[in-house]
Amino acid sequence: MLAIALGGLLLRLSQALPLNSPLLHEYDYIVVGGGVAGLTVASRLSQDPDVTILLLEAGPADNHELFVEVPGMIGDGIGSIYDWNLSTVPQTALDGAPRSIPQGFGLGGSSLINGMLWNRGEWVRTAREDAR
Repeated sequence: MLAIALGGLLLRLSQALPLNSPLLHEYDYIVVGGGVAGLTVASRLSQDPDVTILLLEAGPADNHELFVEVPGMIGDGIGSIYDWNLSTVPQTALDGAPRSIPQGFGLGGSSLINGMLWNRGEWVRTAREDAR
């Protein structure tokens, strides 16, 4: 049974085109975004060998940097080529300072820079809350 599953996986991999291959004239499915969700959808769709799938991602594929592969290096990828490097406008509650918004830019999305962890949004205490 394992041999059959492994054989099916190898067949699918052998039929997959390499990264950045020339485009076909048409595709059965186009998946926009190569983050965790987009990659999962593309992988599931690829289980049917009779369909063609185009996966579009704005950023690059990683080069196996340590901060991508080692969960303990969380945060080291922020500000790298795998980050959109976005920030807010200056915030009055933070003495006019902007806040960084780490967002993954590359094949794998934010999982490239978040140490394989779930990140909560930041909460900033305001002067009004301090007065309570």
